Amino acid sequence: MLTWSWVAANRSQYREAIEYLKTLEPHPKALSSEPYIENLYTENRKDIVPCPTNVPVMQAVYKKGYHYLILDPQAYISWTADGQRFTQKLEGPLEFARQNVKPIKVFDNFNDELLTQFAYEHNQNLSKTSEFLNNRQEHFGQIRIYDIKDILDKLVENANHL
Repeated sequence: MLTWSWVAANRSQYREAIEYLKTLEPHPKALSSEPYIENLYTENRKDIVPCPTNVPVMQAVYKKGYHYLILDPQAYISWTADGQRFTQKLEGPLEFARQNVKPIKVFDNFNDELLTQFAYEHNQNLSKTSEFLNNRQEHFGQIRIYDIKDILDKLVENANHL
């Protein structure tokens, strides 16, 4: 059986995601749910950093030049609203982006077989992992890239409608 780190580095689209960002900016900076794998494809490990858990941090890092948010299957392990692995709802601004903002680029990344392997290799609660897989949605296996400006603008727009 292949180790997950080998699969992530060799049978996924993380490299393509970073190469895509480099077509937008020569040295792109991004917030990511999987910075350790994506940093394999950057020159400076400070260019891809972990996702923020709240809007003020997202705003602050945007001002420092981090213009993109990358969400991938790791988000359903490390960035869930309730802190448990394989919960379908993500933390605050990440869930807001997923539900309300169109990504600028989507990579299919994991097919059903890879997503299943990923989930069971990261399993801590068999029933929750099985429920996650049984109720999977297309975006669970994808790498989705968002422009953080789009997220922040949409947050302002929604706040103005309250």
